[in-house]
Amino acid sequence: MRCWLRSPSVAALLWLWSGATARADVFDFQVPNDDNAIDTRNELIHRTEQVHDLAARAGIVDADWYRISAKPYSSYEVIIDQTSADVTPIVLQRIASDGTTVLQTAQPISSIGATRTLRWDNTTSTAVSNQYIKVTSGSCTRECNPTAVYRIRAFDTTYTIPRYYNRFSARSNLVLQNPTASPVTYTAQFWNDGGAWLQTRVFTVPARSVDVWQLFSSPGTGVDQKTGSATITAPAGYGELFGKISQFELVSLGAVANQAWDHPMLPRP
Repeated sequence: MRCWLRSPSVAALLWLWSGATARADVFDFQVPNDDNAIDTRNELIHRTEQVHDLAARAGIVDADWYRISAKPYSSYEVIIDQTSADVTPIVLQRIASDGTTVLQTAQPISSIGATRTLRWDNTTSTAVSNQYIKVTSGSCTRECNPTAVYRIRAFDTTYTIPRYYNRFSARSNLVLQNPTASPVTYTAQFWNDGGAWLQTRVFTVPARSVDVWQLFSSPGTGVDQKTGSATITAPAGYGELFGKISQFELVSLGAVANQAWDHPMLPRP
């Protein structure tokens, strides 16, 4: 029995080539494409995950642009990883609404600098609805080919705590742990049961440390004799922080013991 090895036909080579083309970065070839801030329609929201390339076209350096919005009292993270060696060190920036002003440049979070992240929060009551994320290669430029790939992901890193109760004999503590190797400044917003804002707490938690704040320790403040919920924002990675509202009630009925409950701090699902 003989086996014959044939050279690929011209038709087969064309089929392979067309398949490679089909797998190219579709955002570069759609109309309008993502080559600039004005035209891009690619928007990053919570749990967006996309794979792109930075291949030059006709000798023109490629840049990928994304739109992103920040809701009031929210925090965000954009991560680039799975980066090919062609584009390392990759450049990841947050750009203002004018499409020019650089608000933030990502820092490496890996030993070789291939993985980078942007982390920020909007602690105001106003939505920031028109900013951009820009990605370019820090290595190949006009020489980049379709192997110059990366993955981009986006997260809303806001936490919520569904309940605090700070009335009568009930008392609440906010407990927030920072297990990372860097200090983190968090902002806690407290709301009443109807959703009206009551008070803000801003505090920097050192690396591998815990902050415990007694909501009942300042009579006359916004949360004094109040019940409601809380939101926590911080320029930290998605799910990196841990926390809770620890609630307890002082009972003075003889054999009845004091009571306690925990309300965990939850990231966006």
